[in-house]
Amino acid sequence: MSTLWHNGQWIDENEAIWSAHDRVRLGECVFGTVLCLDGRLIRGPLHMDKLFNHLKVIDFEIPYDKETLIETAQTLLQKNAFTAGHHAFNIFVTGGPGGNGIRPPETRHLQVTMRVLPCPSDFPPIHAVIAQNVRRNEGSPLSQIKCANYGENIIALKEARQRGGNEAVLLNNAGNITCASVASLFIVKDGKLYTPPLSDGVQSGVTRKTLIQRYNAQEKSLTEEDLAKSDGIYLANSLRGVKPVVSLNGQTMPEPSLTIDKDFHLE
Repeated sequence: MSTLWHNGQWIDENEAIWSAHDRVRLGECVFGTVLCLDGRLIRGPLHMDKLFNHLKVIDFEIPYDKETLIETAQTLLQKNAFTAGHHAFNIFVTGGPGGNGIRPPETRHLQVTMRVLPCPSDFPPIHAVIAQNVRRNEGSPLSQIKCANYGENIIALKEARQRGGNEAVLLNNAGNITCASVASLFIVKDGKLYTPPLSDGVQSGVTRKTLIQRYNAQEKSLTEEDLAKSDGIYLANSLRGVKPVVSLNGQTMPEPSLTIDKDFHLE
């Protein structure tokens, strides 16, 4: 049994924290995920910067600053005795209670919740499938932020599993590659890294940004053909770091010709 932090209070994980009237039911929620290693948040300040930038997109303003949230997260780890090994920290900001329609209430009561869970230190090989039954909407500002609207990703992942994969790659409405269900995507071509631009409907993740900075990855719209003819594909996120794609649509992919340490994001 673990402890949560909710609106300044320490509570048991089994206690109810959101009412049936919370606007999370409308997808009005921004959240962040941070890897915790041996009791410390990896790149905590960068993740909080990202969270606050994403909150601005849907006009959320919370009564806590970034430093307070990071300090509280560290206390949460200690309260749960998660001071060794790999853990996943989540922070959720929901719209709070707000009537029956979609119109926001005049007075907001945003709900801020934190939790920490154990997570693996390694993940299985990636067998990716390019999803065909759902597209990301690159015209929506929500495509570039981490919010509760993960329905497209869930549908895509379900399709991937039905087709023998364990990860989905999503296209946008223009038919360009965007990302995986829970990871940024990079390809290797002629010794260089390329990744889709944010304008194609890609979330601006911390690990994505770190990979771009450290390996001089270039932003470029990518097609299905670009993936098939690449010298390797990487998927990257904060929890699993960077991992190569072993197969794509059932076809074996080459080991990426540009080597990246899977734990590069821990440095």
